Amino acid sequence: MTPFLVITVIVVASSLQLVAWQPPVLWQHLLGSGSTTVVDSDSSGIYAEGYNFSQSLGGSGSLFLNKYDSSGGVVWNRTMNDSGGRFFREMSVGPEGIYLSGENVSGRIFLKCDLTGNKLWEKVDSVDSISAVSVGVYVTEGGRVRQYDSAGDVIWTSEFSNDTVVSSRVYASSSGVFVIYAAINRTRNLGPFLLKYNLTGNQIWSRLVPAAGGISGDSNGVYLTGPSLYKYDFNGDPQWTTQINSPDGSQVYDSLVSVDGSGIYVSAYTYRFNSYLFKYNLAGGPIWNFRLPPSVQDADSTRYAYRLSAIPGALYLAGSIRLNGYPSSVVEKLSPDSSLVFFGLNPPWSFMLLGGLIGVSVISITMFRRLRRKRDRPLRVGRPQQTLPSTD
Repeated sequence: MTPFLVITVIVVASSLQLVAWQPPVLWQHLLGSGSTTVVDSDSSGIYAEGYNFSQSLGGSGSLFLNKYDSSGGVVWNRTMNDSGGRFFREMSVGPEGIYLSGENVSGRIFLKCDLTGNKLWEKVDSVDSISAVSVGVYVTEGGRVRQYDSAGDVIWTSEFSNDTVVSSRVYASSSGVFVIYAAINRTRNLGPFLLKYNLTGNQIWSRLVPAAGGISGDSNGVYLTGPSLYKYDFNGDPQWTTQINSPDGSQVYDSLVSVDGSGIYVSAYTYRFNSYLFKYNLAGGPIWNFRLPPSVQDADSTRYAYRLSAIPGALYLAGSIRLNGYPSSVVEKLSPDSSLVFFGLNPPWSFMLLGGLIGVSVISITMFRRLRRKRDRPLRVGRPQQTLPSTD
């Protein structure tokens, strides 16, 4: 009976994702009731920003900006008291500072903190996406792309659309500044488009592309997400397309992407309200995927997918989930490689527990067989006693 019970437990647990071959969660922090948790990382650790919501304060709360080391320990945390209506939607960490964009009761804001979380400057600016890298700080603002210097002054601005831009994202590297956007006007939808600028603001080329979800890149090209994952080289030529096959069979509604040397990570939210994390190799081949806890819509009502930040050897994930009826901010570190996760235990404990269950099963089978052989063994019957003939 024991082996049957063990197999039943494993099958049922697998259907509930309690037993799975997936990337282990190395650590996790729940950051209180809130939403719109954004994340970015560098070689020294991970930066997470979000909003703590307080029912007791009549719906107001506070913003937090935290830094964790690679083991999940708190390096520092900063809190900005707030009377409500303030949140951040984007963050990018550069070599000399942390750049954030969001809004408050007065409107859209763009600000910079130093690498210890102290605010250096803040300005009113409608920034949609940020890419802070060693060659500069680049943003999209409506139908414009801009470069800022470290003091918050505009170096150059280039307009790419005078229509109503509904979404835009930017990725910058030494190879150029890449913008993906979609727009509408009174008669039709426009795009999506992928644009390339040089580092001084001159547009190099424009391409009509299938989707305008997320954008990331490496030394070989840029990667876009939508219903599929797409790679383009630095000349704007498509290299390959891989459909994102969600396990629930529905199409991807919202997605983001991050890349490191080991592969491409895609966070996706589907039309069946499920959240998934996918990993692909650099040629677009699938490596693994698994289901995440359902995510909650961002405070600005534009994003559902978990935020990603991948660096060599680590993958960081942040978002909002629902706990006890309220949104809760979460940030966690995952292994980039999949392995056995057994009832919440990571390797090596997961393999030890599974090995123990298998060992118990083998022992129980052996004992059962021995008892059965003993029960089925015929009883020895003594020879009948012979009676000697009488001599009388």
